[in-house]
Amino acid sequence: MHSTALDFLKPVAFSLPPQPDSPVAVSPVASEGAGILVNHLEYFSHQYLADCECVGQSEATVRGKKDVVEKLLWYLRRESKETCTVSDLRAFLIYLQKGHKDPEGRWGCKHYKKPVGQRTVRYYYTYLHGLFKWFVTQGVVQRSLMEGIQRPPDPLPPIYVFTDEQIFALLEAAASSQSPHRDVALILFLLDTGARISEVCSLTNGDLNFSVGMCEVMGKGKKRRTLHFVKETGTALCHYLVQRYGSMEKVKPSDPLFVNQRRTSGTYPLTRSGALQLIQRLGKTAGIEGMRCSPHTFRHAFATKFSAADGPSTTLQTLLGHSTLYMTSRYVHLAQADIREQHRRFSPVVSLMEGVRKL
Repeated sequence: MHSTALDFLKPVAFSLPPQPDSPVAVSPVASEGAGILVNHLEYFSHQYLADCECVGQSEATVRGKKDVVEKLLWYLRRESKETCTVSDLRAFLIYLQKGHKDPEGRWGCKHYKKPVGQRTVRYYYTYLHGLFKWFVTQGVVQRSLMEGIQRPPDPLPPIYVFTDEQIFALLEAAASSQSPHRDVALILFLLDTGARISEVCSLTNGDLNFSVGMCEVMGKGKKRRTLHFVKETGTALCHYLVQRYGSMEKVKPSDPLFVNQRRTSGTYPLTRSGALQLIQRLGKTAGIEGMRCSPHTFRHAFATKFSAADGPSTTLQTLLGHSTLYMTSRYVHLAQADIREQHRRFSPVVSLMEGVRKL
């Protein structure tokens, strides 16, 4: 018997590179123009990465910083530099943007033959700024070499938001998928909480409190926050768990909440890439075109609809886990633009004038 989306709403070790054998002598740079010796830069960068890991930064963040440092060292050695100066750092950021034009490709790799976006440039600048700021605090240099380089602009990516019709089409596609209980529950949970997919994939069954519609997730920067979901979402989750275990009494708290149901044995959590591919498949089945179908688009939809309903910006900031109101304000502006568009479409004056034209 064919199921519809409404059927599911019925009640029911990062490791650091090896350290040098013997420490180099620390000699604070006398002035910004003097720069820092490349071998000093390499050694103290190891200490910086160790410090980042020590204070609890995520493996992904430390890995990203390590990659930027290695790329900088590669560039300095390619240019036969013994000292890294402000000019060298500026040239490095220029190379980052133009290195794909080299015959051997960026970083000496023929696979890197495409230009990078401004977000990538900003990403490199931010990590280098943090590195040299740390050098100052440790007395390695007296002034940060990055002070002499202008911060790149911060272009914001476009925000895509599902319409209500598209969301319902996705739910209908999920209801007829190979894993309908999981897929319907996942869509409703993403839409209802505005959570990042990495946070959702890390949830276990025991993290959910169905009696109050809450759960805790580990967000960016290893900051915990509370997600909230309504009764209808909780009902869909219960349907999914009953389908998996036979009854709610048999649910194992330590198991991942959303699992990869294509694996034939064991309990494997749904991954970020797996969730992305799932939403893309459902989008194709639903016939959605001209829209980025991804888990993050549900986060945009949650935030925009919350703002359009006059939800407080500070509350939205807390729910989304934003450290500042800067990103949150984008959804407020987007919601206001959507309200203006809705007013234009349904304005009684527009309706009146269209009627006049037909006379």
